[in-house]
Amino acid sequence: MNLFCELTCSPRQSQFLNVTETEEYVDPVTHENKTNVKELQYYVGESFANAMYNACRDVEAPSSNDKALGLLCGKEAAACNATNWIEYMFNKDNGQAPFTITPVFSGEASCCDPLGAAFEGCLRRLFTRWGSFCVRNPGCVIFSSLAFIVACSSGLVFVRVTTSPVDLWSAPSSQARLEKEYFDTHFGPFFRTEQLIIQAPHTAVHTYEPYPSGSDVPFGPPLDKGILHQKLGDNVLEPRGLSPPVLGPGQSGHCSALKGDSATGCSY
Repeated sequence: MNLFCELTCSPRQSQFLNVTETEEYVDPVTHENKTNVKELQYYVGESFANAMYNACRDVEAPSSNDKALGLLCGKEAAACNATNWIEYMFNKDNGQAPFTITPVFSGEASCCDPLGAAFEGCLRRLFTRWGSFCVRNPGCVIFSSLAFIVACSSGLVFVRVTTSPVDLWSAPSSQARLEKEYFDTHFGPFFRTEQLIIQAPHTAVHTYEPYPSGSDVPFGPPLDKGILHQKLGDNVLEPRGLSPPVLGPGQSGHCSALKGDSATGCSY
């Protein structure tokens, strides 16, 4: 990060940057003539470049499990080094650099090197002290870690697992939710319609013959009764049995007259 932060924001840019080409342009807001940088030289210390490369060369991209340098170097990670890596990142042809930046590698330390070394030294001293404290106080560290984990996990007692699709996709006060509750209350629960696709590629076309008259109606093989019995079972296709009505004395299954609200002479 220091490589680009120093390039963009450092107040000491004159110590390691050298502008080699500029162009004039008119500011579209103020309509003033201004100068734009087209190309510059960036002096990078070899020790800083090597340290940056060593820190990044084993990093893997989670999406592909390949070395990240293979994406940032413009070639295979095995053929990448500190020099051609920085040259590729500074090349305008990679589609990322705003203008041509020519890196100049120098054996002398640049201003980036002291900053990186100072930051690395601070981290080393901080974690050295932390490691020494953990070694001297293992019980305190373990107890504090467990207490911290329990405190962070205490909210799990209030977790409510929602498995109903209705609760997951609609708020209780939403219009769709209110209309569904009204429908369920007055008409019964709503069931989602499912589509069943049946294929019978090696079966002949089934023909339905209307009774008593009418032309034959061809149906596809899946509507053949044998295939439907095979796929859906007998219980789905057979009509539900209806119990015959119980007849009283003197009643038959044929209705010949109606008197008031009762039928006489009925047979079934």
